[in-house]
Amino acid sequence: MKYNLHTHSVYCGHATGTINEYAEYAEQCNFDLLGFSDHIPFPDNHFKSSRMDYSKRKDYQEDVRREKDRGMKVLLGYECDYSTEWKGYFEDILGEVDYLIAGTHYMRRDVGNIVTPFYAPFSQKDFVLYTDATIKAMESGLFAFIAHPDVYLCTLPFDKNAYLAAVDLITAAIELNIPLEINSNGMAKADSGAVNQGCGYPNKEFWTLAKEMGAKAVISSDAHKVENLEKYYERIVDFADEIKIELLEPVLSKDGKLSFRTQEDK
Repeated sequence: MKYNLHTHSVYCGHATGTINEYAEYAEQCNFDLLGFSDHIPFPDNHFKSSRMDYSKRKDYQEDVRREKDRGMKVLLGYECDYSTEWKGYFEDILGEVDYLIAGTHYMRRDVGNIVTPFYAPFSQKDFVLYTDATIKAMESGLFAFIAHPDVYLCTLPFDKNAYLAAVDLITAAIELNIPLEINSNGMAKADSGAVNQGCGYPNKEFWTLAKEMGAKAVISSDAHKVENLEKYYERIVDFADEIKIELLEPVLSKDGKLSFRTQEDK
């Protein structure tokens, strides 16, 4: 099954391509399922500089729903930076859409001090913040999968601290039965020179460990440009094949709920 469940459009504030352009291109490229997951907006426009304006939320949802009569399946979702203070809001939004995914992009070291794995090397404390935030997202039960769990390696090598963080993340995912996403946007970042040599994601050491520990995985492009839906598809499939990690396939119940199955479940 050819699918992508992590797709960003012009609505998210730092991507290009309309909903319709993505849907038409995905259909041309013979995708069976396309899921849109622009970053969730907040009523107070939290993170407004890199997120959808809250006033555009209904427009986004209506745009995605207009594509649902295609031959391929089209799903409506959001990507969320989880925090317990926003859990009620996320629960309400989940009732409006097909699925949510969690991706940890920002952590609060203290009041007014935000850290992100994309631009600054992590301290030991930051590893704890990242793993804690991501595991809390898993524990919430709100999310279909965890997006780019190895994104913390965007600016870091896979050293001892990174290994310990990986063990905690993978252990939690296995215990809570939540898939982890092999994300090809790191490949796009590397191609553009945005990731330092020796760093980046998807990280082979992280995913080799995930395979050895018995984690389940899904694949997605995390496309921020229309052409990246297809451009990195075979590369991410080849990456998963090289690791030999078990890939799950998305399935929809009669009421449209998203879940996953193994090859053995078919």
